[in-house]
Amino acid sequence: MNNLFSFRKFHMNRIFFLIFLCIVLIFFATLFLFSSYGSPIRITLIHNQQLFINNSHFLKIGLKVDGNNEIQVFKNEDGVLIKPLARGTMSGQIVLFETFHLRKVQLNIVEEKKLFALGKAVGLRLHIDGVLVDAITSVHGLDGKRHNPSKDAGMRRGDILIKANDTPLKSAEQFSEIILKGENLIITALRDGNPYSTNLIPIKSSDKKFRVGLCIKDTINGIGTITFSNTEADFAFGGLGHGISNYSENDILPLQTGEVFYTEITSIKKGLSGDPGELRGDLMIDYNRIGKIHHNTSVGVFGVLDEKFFENIEPSAYLIGYEQHVDKGPAYILSNIEGNNIQKYDIQIEKITHRPFLSPKGMIIRITDKKLIEKTGGIVQGMSGSPIIQNNRIIGAVTHVLIHEPTKGYGILIEDMMK
Repeated sequence: MNNLFSFRKFHMNRIFFLIFLCIVLIFFATLFLFSSYGSPIRITLIHNQQLFINNSHFLKIGLKVDGNNEIQVFKNEDGVLIKPLARGTMSGQIVLFETFHLRKVQLNIVEEKKLFALGKAVGLRLHIDGVLVDAITSVHGLDGKRHNPSKDAGMRRGDILIKANDTPLKSAEQFSEIILKGENLIITALRDGNPYSTNLIPIKSSDKKFRVGLCIKDTINGIGTITFSNTEADFAFGGLGHGISNYSENDILPLQTGEVFYTEITSIKKGLSGDPGELRGDLMIDYNRIGKIHHNTSVGVFGVLDEKFFENIEPSAYLIGYEQHVDKGPAYILSNIEGNNIQKYDIQIEKITHRPFLSPKGMIIRITDKKLIEKTGGIVQGMSGSPIIQNNRIIGAVTHVLIHEPTKGYGILIEDMMK
């Protein structure tokens, strides 16, 4: 009996020990993952300016620079002091307790620079490099039956048609003329950024014209906000803080050309939970151009503004704020929600996400300005691109609204837009 009792006691002790060991391992794994997620993937340093990174919590995160004498790192109990000695790009490691390597970090040393913070709502027109499938319909054939040539070819709404046989497609009108010839077509298209090919067979319809059952377009028009421009004479600008896409947020439309047009906001559809609002205005397309769009990317639209853009605007120049300059707490945005007026509106920065890729969701923000909430309900379509200012630096731009909580949304870090 004593031997059996001793065996059971030993067995129970071993089980308790294994449980304790698992808890310890889970704790340290969670600690490691939390530290890794919460640490930056890049640090932008300003030439001839020291940067102190505070370790205000119990996680003693440090920095090791990979074999480089152009950055000095000094550690103490409160944090890490980084002193850049030359301009350029270096690599390093974020470390935990001076032992565990959490992740690689890129260190960029740049000159201090200012940008004009704008916040002006404008009309935007994109000429797509290809033809966008807006809808798929059936064709009423000469035989009295309904046919679905585009559906049979595997096409979907949102596809971008870039070639018909060997002919590059540049406009909806051009593609319509090709279809009217009635020839069988090998179509090259993009879906989610990936190319595919399919056979498309036109059907002679009841009006004796060849059709394929596609509603197509080659331009996109809308309202968005210009975030910033250079202070130099070329007035290169960035806006929106996210790309212009088709019907999938991540499927950025390829750009052929684009223009910026003057607009005045005439009304607002107020945002409600589950029903996003929008700014409405006269786009003044075709007769009051104030800039050109050169690039449509996942982090914004970019181009050059004409001098007349600034005729009724006196923008202020702000120092660029990098990720380490961004703090949780109060900030404000510049936004144009009425007429031609750009106003300041208070917000709260609630979270900095440290996302490990360029993203229009680098921080979570909440509108706190009562006047703005009263007029718009929070963040509405058309406000994307409104610059975010904190501690007299331009640190980012508004990008997305949370559909079920219109006072909250996402912002992009300005350094991500600048890349």
